[in-house]
Amino acid sequence: MISIEKRWVSFNYTLQCVLPINYFVEKIYVFLWFWFLLLGAFTAFSTLQWAFNTLVPVRRIAYIKQYIRAIRQLSNTEERDCTRFVNNNLGPDGVLILQVVSRASSDLIALDVTATLWNNYRHAKITGTEEDFSRFIENVNRGTSAV
Repeated sequence: MISIEKRWVSFNYTLQCVLPINYFVEKIYVFLWFWFLLLGAFTAFSTLQWAFNTLVPVRRIAYIKQYIRAIRQLSNTEERDCTRFVNNNLGPDGVLILQVVSRASSDLIALDVTATLWNNYRHAKITGTEEDFSRFIENVNRGTSAV
């Protein structure tokens, strides 16, 4: 507040100091406030979407099945194997990594990685080393020696 007093008149004026730059800066801050609010809403929505796609088992299985079907290596008899592959071998973190790879680089790279993992899983299942590998992972998770 600015007080202006005129000497020859007995009035005392109190005015608010208003500069054009203050109006401009205020408008910028209002815009930034709404911009950050909008970005926060988009971030919250994206986080919920990632969590939903990663934590819901049906979404994880559907995501991996689309890649295995794209390389034409999933028959009707291997549907249960695909579910076991996603739930036991990949898990939520493996599917999350594949989703990140897919979005960061391309679907072709994620397809290639998924195909390699699927072929390794099928090979381990055929040769009978799947149970050995599962026991090894359980021992590592428990912190005991795998040997």
